[in-house]
Amino acid sequence: MPTTHFKWLCGLWLGAMLFFTGAVTPALFTSFDKLEAGRIVAVLFPNYYLANHVAFLLVLLSGIFAVRSRQTRGGLAAITLIVLAWLIGPALNQLWLAPFLRELKTAGNAVAFSKWHGLSMLLNFIAILLVALAPWLVNESKSAGYPAKS
Repeated sequence: MPTTHFKWLCGLWLGAMLFFTGAVTPALFTSFDKLEAGRIVAVLFPNYYLANHVAFLLVLLSGIFAVRSRQTRGGLAAITLIVLAWLIGPALNQLWLAPFLRELKTAGNAVAFSKWHGLSMLLNFIAILLVALAPWLVNESKSAGYPAKS
């Protein structure tokens, strides 16, 4: 059961990241001019990061619970991927890249902004991949003490 919670929470986190990255942001940029869409996305980013931080904590806690219950194989590797996903994606983007990108945009440095924005998108994509991979590493242990199925 602990791995089910971990996998379910990973799926929820993954779905939220994919929805924002693959649906909300593209819809804004096709519905509004580039400048207005950028303003709207900038307003949404704090909530996106907050949702990522909350999801990370829930996934991390469920992963730790699964490992401590000794009913899981591959839990430590999955937890490592989750921590890396959070560090590479939301944490690094919010704490370092987002403020730097705002400075570049304010200064009107479009070339540097495009380059660093590309890095931000790459890091977000890597985080999405890591969150998608983590549930595949976790399995219920055969020696978990569950009663045999009838």
